Amino acid sequence: AGPGFGVVSSDPGGAGRRGLIVAAGEQLWLLEARDPTAMTFRRRRIEVPGLTGPIRGLLALDVTRNGVEDLVVAGPAGLRVLENTRSPDAAWLRLRLIGQRMSNRDGIGCVVDVRHKETHQTMLLRGGGGYLSSGPTELLVSFRAPDDAGFLRVTWPSGSRQPLSSASLG
Repeated sequence: AGPGFGVVSSDPGGAGRRGLIVAAGEQLWLLEARDPTAMTFRRRRIEVPGLTGPIRGLLALDVTRNGVEDLVVAGPAGLRVLENTRSPDAAWLRLRLIGQRMSNRDGIGCVVDVRHKETHQTMLLRGGGGYLSSGPTELLVSFRAPDDAGFLRVTWPSGSRQPLSSASLG
């Protein structure tokens, strides 16, 4: 078996704490930040029974539409959905951005700033995702509690900024 490849940013617990999921050969690893300012990480292997052959592609998205990201793995045997069975640790919001006038229709390139009572998240809506593939054009934002979303702002590729205030969570 040759080396696999793939790195995705994911929030597997649905609590607003993103990490990296890395495909290496036939293994998946979760890298979680211990101290984001010092760039130190904790590494944990993700056990996947029955996964055979090297991983050739990796995508994190909420396939089951329950507020936590699942993984889609591509390999010699085809595609496999690894369902995340955790309940979200927090309230969540799915953002699907639709550009108008000066921005692209899918919102690709938008930067979303989310300020919680305790934390600040900045997310980029990217296009593509891998060789001849693309992921969903939406962002999944987690909050510790439904009343925790203090501030959301979208910065469009055109440079215009749009504050969001009346979002419904959950």
